[in-house]
Amino acid sequence: MLPTQDASASRELLRFYGVFAASQFLLDSSIWSFYLTQQCQLSLPSAVAVHTSITAASGLLDLPTGSWADRFGRRRMILLGFLSRAVSAALMAFAPSLPVLVLAALLAGFGWAQLSGATEAFLHDNVKAVGLEHFFPRYMSNAVIVSYISRTAAFALSGFLFVACPWFPYALLAAVLVLGAAIAFSIPERAFQRQEFSNDLEHIKGATKVFLSTPALLRFALVSLVIGVVSEQLWFSIQPLLSSVQMSVKTIGLAYAAASAGSAMGAQLAKRLLARQRQELAMAGAVAFLGCGALIFSLARPEGAYFGIAQIVTCIGFGASWASTSSILNASLPSSHRAACLSLCSSIGTALTGLVGMGLGFALERFGVVAVPAVVALAAVILAPAASFSVRALKRA
Repeated sequence: MLPTQDASASRELLRFYGVFAASQFLLDSSIWSFYLTQQCQLSLPSAVAVHTSITAASGLLDLPTGSWADRFGRRRMILLGFLSRAVSAALMAFAPSLPVLVLAALLAGFGWAQLSGATEAFLHDNVKAVGLEHFFPRYMSNAVIVSYISRTAAFALSGFLFVACPWFPYALLAAVLVLGAAIAFSIPERAFQRQEFSNDLEHIKGATKVFLSTPALLRFALVSLVIGVVSEQLWFSIQPLLSSVQMSVKTIGLAYAAASAGSAMGAQLAKRLLARQRQELAMAGAVAFLGCGALIFSLARPEGAYFGIAQIVTCIGFGASWASTSSILNASLPSSHRAACLSLCSSIGTALTGLVGMGLGFALERFGVVAVPAVVALAAVILAPAASFSVRALKRA
């Protein structure tokens, strides 16, 4: 039973969970390379270039779009994000020429940038407006769990749908994203604190000052960024391992689904700890799971059972980290700059992921597939206590 004041608040929460589920129904994540190379007849380097342009566009646009969400409203940006991604998916399905594919990738990146930070800020401020901010960590954890359940279903379906009809996953994704926009439109945007700025740059500077004026918040944000960057390198290192045993598209989709189910378990674990005000244990535990998974990865063979165990353990850490970081950051940020602050973190994280990825990519080439998991396992030994200490300092601030 949801701890809300009335039935209408419960229905609104369910619609929010629908928004998160639609935004995370990632039907394309496990099939994009197959689609672009087999159906669209692109070379593998061209396919990778098209796909990475999504991340590049999202990273570059995160800052201004976070400012837009604070200045013009979270719901407007969420609607724009859903519709941009829907158009992108439709173009991928029905007009797969190289120029159109590049346009589709840029639209997808633009859409992700609109959604980044805005969905969490929308949920937090609506909850706060009705006096339920005390329960936000529970609601945010539920949203993360729903997101990973949605991913699990999408991953499990993606390979089978692709084999049946290669373009159908993108067409279905477009329909789900339009549904997500409709659900978001049905949620009233309650009043939140806004500040007028002459331009986006001034607003982003204001978001930066939020972190600089609270050292404990800045330390927590930096530790969270490092955890995110390190965990992304571990996720990237899984791809060469999967490729080395030539898994089929169906098997890869199911492997992704198992991993996503592990992330839902991690978010559930974090939810219980956050409800008991054990934020420092939730963060340290997330890093510990990432480290244990990385250690198993460095010792396991891709085709062995230990590889599957490592994938699930790692993703428990992913889920716990997302739920914990989102809850703690949102509870500590002012409404007037919330989306911009979250987007600032996301943009910096994207840039750091790319920079670190280049270095670890060299390590992967020089020392083999065990290099990245070994580095992540070592980093977890340092990051687990650092995460716990940063949360304690934020509590005292």
